[in-house]
Amino acid sequence: TKDNLALDYPILEPWLDRLGNPGQEKIIIFAMLAFLGVCLIKVLFLSFLAWQQSNFTLKVNINFSLRLFTLYLGQPYVFHLQRNSAELIRNAMSQVGEVLGLITSCMTIAIESLVLFGILALMFFVEPVGTFGVAGTFGLTSWGFYHFSQKRLSTWGEEIQHHEKFRIQYLQEGLGAAKDIKLLGCEKECTERFEVHSLGSARIKKNALLLRTFPRFGLELLAATGITLIIFLMIIQNRPMDSLVATLGLFAAATFRILPSVNRLLSAFQNARFTF
Repeated sequence: TKDNLALDYPILEPWLDRLGNPGQEKIIIFAMLAFLGVCLIKVLFLSFLAWQQSNFTLKVNINFSLRLFTLYLGQPYVFHLQRNSAELIRNAMSQVGEVLGLITSCMTIAIESLVLFGILALMFFVEPVGTFGVAGTFGLTSWGFYHFSQKRLSTWGEEIQHHEKFRIQYLQEGLGAAKDIKLLGCEKECTERFEVHSLGSARIKKNALLLRTFPRFGLELLAATGITLIIFLMIIQNRPMDSLVATLGLFAAATFRILPSVNRLLSAFQNARFTF
């Protein structure tokens, strides 16, 4: 009822007065309509944001590739004699994709940070102590995992550039000199050289993918543990059962909405470190 809500959440009392002190059923209907409106606005905004992001990455891809190709063509002939064409091809194709990945990661970090801030602000309004505990636990765990993986990802990024360069080089040499290779009968040697760097590149990509997957499992276990600890804390404080159930529902919904955001944030940071 209005009196119970005003007693539990004094900040809502002026708003209830403006609505004419409605009954419980009207409050529920109004809350659900407001929730539906917020969801609709969210879907429209995210759709518009995805469309703008796609257009932006498309323009960056075209402009960056064209500028790099124009730059290479404008270099003196000595520049091309001193460099393998496989390296230039890798830069004009693979590196452009990595730059786009970095830009996308930065956008993801900005968006998910805003989402996390909004959810944590709501949780802090309802349960400040529990919110500090949840935010601190997720923050320290995420920072620890990123600190553990950043050096390894940076090393893997350098190694994969090395392997991709030689994959393109041996592919060019093999296809460009197919007639000579057939005459000399050295197909096996050429395929073995290409295979070494293909396996090296695939191994690094597999390791990087696994490293991006592990945080999700750990965060799910951490979320379940955190909610359990919060409930124990509220029981020790002799909180009323109705307050406990309401807070549990809020924290459960908020925590499992936070999980994807934290996971995407970690993946974005890892992708940025792996790319550059």
